[in-house]
Amino acid sequence: MARTPGGPWRCELSYQHQSLTYSQLLLLYQSVKEPLNPSAAKKLVVAILKDGVLAFSGHAYKEMGNDSMIENDVINTLRAGSYRPGEFENGSWRYRAETAHFAAVVAFRTEKHCVVVTAFKLKIRR
Repeated sequence: MARTPGGPWRCELSYQHQSLTYSQLLLLYQSVKEPLNPSAAKKLVVAILKDGVLAFSGHAYKEMGNDSMIENDVINTLRAGSYRPGEFENGSWRYRAETAHFAAVVAFRTEKHCVVVTAFKLKIRR
């Protein structure tokens, strides 16, 4: 997976996908039937991290900057975090992943593309 400066994380089309027509690609990148349960949301995010497109919203970058977070903090949170049930907000389902220190919220665009809506450091309770 690679990232163009200022752009989303992208994976290259595999050799098998390079000869597909536009209609075939549309079938490959179908929309997600939501809401997903937390386990299904995590499985889909992990699959997207391996073989899809992860984008960051401007709001996510702003909040990450406020908390001195980098993209790898978010990716690790999405990979290793525990997920909450989805919440429908602003016209899409949002899924929150949390680790001991960070939280990240994603929205799915397709089965191969999701957007980090926001991410932030959790307040440590003592």
